[in-house]
Amino acid sequence: MAIITGTNGNDILIGTLDIDIMDGGLGADTMYGSNGNDTYYVDNVGDIVQEFSDGALGGTADLVLASVSYSLAPGTLGNQGYGIENLLLMGSAINATGNDKNNILWGNIGNNVLNGGFGNDTLYGSAGNDTLDGGVGVDSMDGGDGNDTYYVDNVGDIVQEFYDNSLGGTADTVWASVTYSLAPGIPGNQGYGIENLFLTGSANINATGNDKNNFLLGNSGNNVLNGGLGNDTLFGGVGVDTLFGGDGNDTYYVDNVGDIVQEFSDN
Repeated sequence: MAIITGTNGNDILIGTLDIDIMDGGLGADTMYGSNGNDTYYVDNVGDIVQEFSDGALGGTADLVLASVSYSLAPGTLGNQGYGIENLLLMGSAINATGNDKNNILWGNIGNNVLNGGFGNDTLYGSAGNDTLDGGVGVDSMDGGDGNDTYYVDNVGDIVQEFYDNSLGGTADTVWASVTYSLAPGIPGNQGYGIENLFLTGSANINATGNDKNNFLLGNSGNNVLNGGLGNDTLFGGVGVDTLFGGDGNDTYYVDNVGDIVQEFSDN
């Protein structure tokens, strides 16, 4: 293992063929990694971190620890082996943006904005009111504590909360541009899981709730909203919508003579 450190100036650091830990220090530094699972410390928005070894051949995974908002540099065009995979925010850093690789992004206790970019990404918020957008690809997102907001654009995206929101009265929201179903919470515990699902755009897409007390909001298309379990609130919005409340004491908002409201559960 090699530990490579810079000065207070604008340095260029070049890694070895082994596992490297690189810290450019103050200044706008450029750090080049090679083979191995390398770790980079970033404290300047002008820092540049790049990997030019083909990690796809050796299964390496590199990590940037950033104390400022940071975006991972893209890998070599058309080659998933090059570039940095993982980014963790430290201190008061707010934003983290991935690249064209399958990234893992970690937030901190602030109100983070995490954007996966291209690739099949995994995003973890923390104690703040976070905004998570996996970007292109099949992404997995967990905001942690706080009133978190998620953007979903792939039917394969997974959004889940494993923090017990019943302790703090938080409410999380998914904004979906595709047909989407909220993942169930932990059976028997209303504190876990996502509460709100809002459809965006104008496509005729659908929304399905979970076992929590959901608020489902349609878009300008013709939507089918299904509340599932819980005491749900359904509002189709513009369009001819079909609203199924499911179990529970549900509330429906109707603004079109063609809207259909139906209950198939024996309440």
